[in-house]
Amino acid sequence: MQVNVTHRGVWQRFISAYTAPKTITDYTRVVREFLESVYGKGVNLDEAADRYFEEIEAGQRDVELDVIKYLRSKVDSLAPMSFRVYQSVIRVFLEEGGITLRRSFWRRLRAMKKGTRPISVDRAPTHEELRRILKHASCWGRALILVLASSGMRIGEALKLKLSDIHLDEDPVRIDIRPEYTKSGDRRWAFISSEAKEALLEWLKVREAYLKAASRKSHLHHKSPDDDRLFPFTSANARQMWYRTLKKAGFDERDPVTGRFMLHIHTLRKFFRTNHRADVDIREALMGHR
Repeated sequence: MQVNVTHRGVWQRFISAYTAPKTITDYTRVVREFLESVYGKGVNLDEAADRYFEEIEAGQRDVELDVIKYLRSKVDSLAPMSFRVYQSVIRVFLEEGGITLRRSFWRRLRAMKKGTRPISVDRAPTHEELRRILKHASCWGRALILVLASSGMRIGEALKLKLSDIHLDEDPVRIDIRPEYTKSGDRRWAFISSEAKEALLEWLKVREAYLKAASRKSHLHHKSPDDDRLFPFTSANARQMWYRTLKKAGFDERDPVTGRFMLHIHTLRKFFRTNHRADVDIREALMGHR
């Protein structure tokens, strides 16, 4: 292990390198869990990170043992690819604090979780299931669900769209997905169905009134009447809407191993892939795959 400790402000330096909200949320969770495996629940990330690297500098920590202990606790609950992401996050976090562990150590850790396929079972909803789900959706929920199902967009991309990105005067409706919205950093266009357009128009009729009302409520103080996004909601809002709607429709079946919903919101991309009639290369390009 090479040690070149620069322990002050490690957490802020580490997390400030990322801009995507989901990445920040996910990486924060991983580092928090790692530090909680060392110090117990309820740690302050800034203080715990500084303390951890100070203890390394003082020779009070066995870093490899700490990493092994944490990752062993995640083996049964994570898919192979997710396990590797967790491992990578911890590795980069340690390196930000000046700790470089042996390459052979990281290679051995990869052997903890064999395979490459997801462990959670999911599937795309059928047309009939989607119709039943839509019957129980709110106005904005119906619009968002239909936009996702007919365009193949990721939920994170859809929630970043601005009103100016939607070209309702074109047939079919074209959506401009800017580089700063996408996972790859590449700009692309998406298109939505006539049914999705109708749902969007209904949502736009009440969107301004919704925002004004929401911004006045104390428990929704983060809402701004000037929010120019098409769907002025967080990823958590969208997923909660989806899960509530699933339950009302009677489709809240979960994977017995992971506890994840079989029809989670990302399966709307599977619905698009399964039902779009375009050539496979066009379909993949519309979804943002290289």
